Amino acid sequence: MVRGFLLFLLLGSLNVVAAAQGTACKANEFPVGIINIKGEPFRGLNPSSFTAHLGRNHLAVKSMTFDDGPRRIALVVDASKKLNEDTRKAERLLVQTLLGARKEDSYALVVARGPEHTVKFGEDRKSILEAIPQEPPAGKPQNPGVLDAVAQALQMFGTP
Repeated sequence: MVRGFLLFLLLGSLNVVAAAQGTACKANEFPVGIINIKGEPFRGLNPSSFTAHLGRNHLAVKSMTFDDGPRRIALVVDASKKLNEDTRKAERLLVQTLLGARKEDSYALVVARGPEHTVKFGEDRKSILEAIPQEPPAGKPQNPGVLDAVAQALQMFGTP
């Protein structure tokens, strides 16, 4: 259960952005962050470790670089009363693991479908753990749904 949730978060945290520049363009850059369960970047990867497809066509990955600079990571935690106790524990454990991974990273948090809690970038990491509800919310959720919380988290990054 925890591994499945961690895999879900890992896939959700892969930040893949591509700017299509028309048919005349020969190469695109795709920033991708690939981390292990402890939040550390995978080492030993090379271009042949990846595959890319455009429709049914296979594209070759020609080069790649590692970026070990500080990251800003916005976490969205679902506090729905429909979640069971094990899922809540898994959320908390996952967030604790990420917060302890790299000291140079900065974190923000938005709670979805529960008590309204937001922690902005630069605030103490303890406040992130304190903002995660440990009990299901009573009554109707005060905070936005998951997609609205993701949109709110994206706004925390500011203008590119």
